[in-house]
Amino acid sequence: MVTYQQLKYDPSSQALFNNRITTMEGLLSILKDHSFIALDTEHVPVDSQRNRILHQVGLAYIPAITPHTPIAVPSQPQRPRLKDFYDRNQLQSLTLNIFLTKQIREDLLCYRGSIPNRRPSRFGRECQIFLDNLGSAIVEFIRSCHHNHTKLVLIGFEMSAEWNYLSRNFSEVVPYFTSWIDLRDIAKDVAITGDAPGQSIPGRISLLQMFGYYWKDIKGSNQYGSADNAGDDAVSTLAMAEALFYPENQEKLRFHQECGQIAREKNVFINEDNVAFGATIQTENGILPNVINSGLRLAQYFFGFRPISIALRSPDVAVVTFKSKFHLNRFIKMNHRRVLSNGDTLLIIPIGVSDIDKAKREEKQQLRKFKKVEMLEQDFEGLGDIFS
Repeated sequence: MVTYQQLKYDPSSQALFNNRITTMEGLLSILKDHSFIALDTEHVPVDSQRNRILHQVGLAYIPAITPHTPIAVPSQPQRPRLKDFYDRNQLQSLTLNIFLTKQIREDLLCYRGSIPNRRPSRFGRECQIFLDNLGSAIVEFIRSCHHNHTKLVLIGFEMSAEWNYLSRNFSEVVPYFTSWIDLRDIAKDVAITGDAPGQSIPGRISLLQMFGYYWKDIKGSNQYGSADNAGDDAVSTLAMAEALFYPENQEKLRFHQECGQIAREKNVFINEDNVAFGATIQTENGILPNVINSGLRLAQYFFGFRPISIALRSPDVAVVTFKSKFHLNRFIKMNHRRVLSNGDTLLIIPIGVSDIDKAKREEKQQLRKFKKVEMLEQDFEGLGDIFS
């Protein structure tokens, strides 16, 4: 697979690759006189993860990204829908299914047991094409869409795979673009904190769900196929680009990242022996309900109490820590025996060492000190003949 370092210096790609927009400010600065084409690829491993074949290419064109203000109806809260976004912005999309040779199909059946059955596109056109004709088909799509005098920007999400196939299989489209955007860069810039240690920006589907889209609307129906459709994914990529402009979505993303810094991943435990101010979170019914059944959900639910860290010890016990006794006591006072929305009752139990345990620990520490002193005295006595 081609690396970003290679693309940076490759004569066929460097002009475009080096004109990368990575900030929200940079994106805002080009909105007035630029159009956008989203690119998504679907590829399949054959006998190993490194040996992958290009299976489908999806494209979606938008003349301009113009965030709108939806009409709010308090009694009828509405979620955004991809079809509404597609129609309102006069998008055009194309899904190109790559023809698989008999040998490739046999290899897929041999090593994978099946050939991916992709969902039909819900937007635009879909057609089958030979790999050798892929570049010319994409160029034709660009020319059919882009009639105005605006500059054209390539856009995607986590685009390492797209750049690999772009440079290898349809590099003739590169000159049509003046710059490119990986929306993951924009999301990182919006989140301010970027990627904290052990934490990263959520994926495309998770971000769209965070911004209000239904999971089924993003993925589509499995009635006629179960694998992703690249054309639909390209449309949802443009929807994400628009959604990132809204202040309320930016705040959601920042909140998610802040909670992610507090939450501990599954199976990463807090060492309770080193906790100065902490408590366990349980419920009377046993297993923690869905609203607090993961580290991230716990962090989001109890964020206002300013925990330092929070994690699941088991499905029915979570551990939370604080920087001071004041914050711990406030947390216990406000949440112990608090009734949740599902009717279950929280049980908050402080983590602490009993007086008996504390005395035993101090006694062991004293014994270890005495043993060290005795060993040093014995060693010193053994050296007596040397100095006599």
